[in-house]
Amino acid sequence: MNATQKNIFYAVFLTIWITNLIGRIIDEQILDFISKPLLMPALLFYFWKVSSHPLSPYRKWIFVGLIFSWLGDIVLMFNEWFIAGLGLFLITHLAYIYAFYEDMQIKRRTPWRKHFTGILPFVLTWAAVIYFLFPRLDTWLLQIAVPFYAATILTMAYLALDRASNTIGKNPLYVYYGASLFAVSDGILAFNQFDTNMEIPLAGLWVMLTYVAAQAFIVRGSAA
Repeated sequence: MNATQKNIFYAVFLTIWITNLIGRIIDEQILDFISKPLLMPALLFYFWKVSSHPLSPYRKWIFVGLIFSWLGDIVLMFNEWFIAGLGLFLITHLAYIYAFYEDMQIKRRTPWRKHFTGILPFVLTWAAVIYFLFPRLDTWLLQIAVPFYAATILTMAYLALDRASNTIGKNPLYVYYGASLFAVSDGILAFNQFDTNMEIPLAGLWVMLTYVAAQAFIVRGSAA
């Protein structure tokens, strides 16, 4: 993909993303239904075109994660399928976890204590999310699934940080930024879904802003 093709892609992708965000600002569902299913396929196309082939095991798992993210995006357009969407995004996180873990260029990873300050904000934030939301999880399935999902997100963020600390170059940092924004996005989504006493203004906007940025950072840091 040459520079001109990349610029065309950026313009098209930003148009789709901005269309989605505008739809959430003005509460026009048709814009969401048109634009949301196109976001991950656009990133998948870019990832495939700019990556070297055959794809490395790391990039294959990132590709798998993006596919399940796309499926999750579609399923979560329907509120009654929330649990199914949660399951699809859980697979996304597990695919990213496996990719990060397997791609360590330095086998002796940094002791977790050295990452304490970097990972602490996520631990505290998700501890608060679980603390406030657990009483509002009205089924045993949610009481198991949500804490497990939170632990999975924290594991992904930690491994992205560990990988960035042990790998030379800026690309692993982009991936860490993406994993961090993914955790933020899921935290907003969790509060908006389960805490009826805490209304987040324009929650859908903030979810899609952080989520799409997260995936773009992960793609930017993984494709080469």
